[in-house]
Amino acid sequence: MALLMPRASRTNVVLIAYVVLTWFMLALSGSILGTFVQKQGNPPLVFGLTVGGPVILFVATYLLSGAFRRFVRTLIGDPWGITTLQAYRVIGVVFVVLASRNVLPAVFALPAGWGDIFIGVTAPLVALA
Repeated sequence: MALLMPRASRTNVVLIAYVVLTWFMLALSGSILGTFVQKQGNPPLVFGLTVGGPVILFVATYLLSGAFRRFVRTLIGDPWGITTLQAYRVIGVVFVVLASRNVLPAVFALPAGWGDIFIGVTAPLVALA
């Protein structure tokens, strides 16, 4: 963990842990209370907001706030290094092969495999940007 967070202070790590724990507890509570249950044919709007909301909030805050960018960099160190670590995901081709042989269900293996391949191939490009 020290390789990924060379300059992270204990306070920053605890703060991030609380934010993630709070998000998890809200999502778990919503699940237990049936918030994510949708009638058939309706789009899963609440679920999409629960999953996509934090990502959109993070990206917007990262782009708009220099202080937040500095905070994130203290946690992860060099963004290039952590991004290129995703290149191993090209082995997601294994999921696609196993789906073609009916070893894994295609409904799982194809999106997971192709998604991993896409991330693995584009991670070095993103790191260079």
